[in-house]
Amino acid sequence: MNVELKIKIKSLAAEAGIIRHEERKLVRPKPRSRGLRTLKSGLPVVVPVERRTKTGAIPWARDHQKTKEVAALDMRYNKLRHHRTIVLRREARASQLAYAYLRGRRYDETEHKDSVFDSGVIATAARLIGKYGEGHEAVEETYNLEQRFKLIRQWINGE
Repeated sequence: MNVELKIKIKSLAAEAGIIRHEERKLVRPKPRSRGLRTLKSGLPVVVPVERRTKTGAIPWARDHQKTKEVAALDMRYNKLRHHRTIVLRREARASQLAYAYLRGRRYDETEHKDSVFDSGVIATAARLIGKYGEGHEAVEETYNLEQRFKLIRQWINGE
């Protein structure tokens, strides 16, 4: 069992939790007062008090445009969310697949049968197997990434 890969999996999980915490800090509203609320950073965000009519759409949009500070907070939030939901999830999935493969677990025990096949995740898992799988027959027998990729595809297909 590879300790470094196990640590990588745990650190990815911790990183996702830390990012989630930072996201909450960016958007946690303070109590409302007269239709206004503020972000934790103290920047005001206008919340509509009444529902606008047909003729009030343009003034409403003008009154509710984001300031540069709020836009910067939104950008920071979106970057954090993208990193957590796209980048970290893919890396965590690839790490879990590599860990299961190196431990000799079957693919159907590792993931649900309806999981979406993503060749990028499989390629990352193949890279991780090469990096952390010293002494494993998949690493000893195959020297390049393409052959490892084929072995993992066979493992996924249950061959």
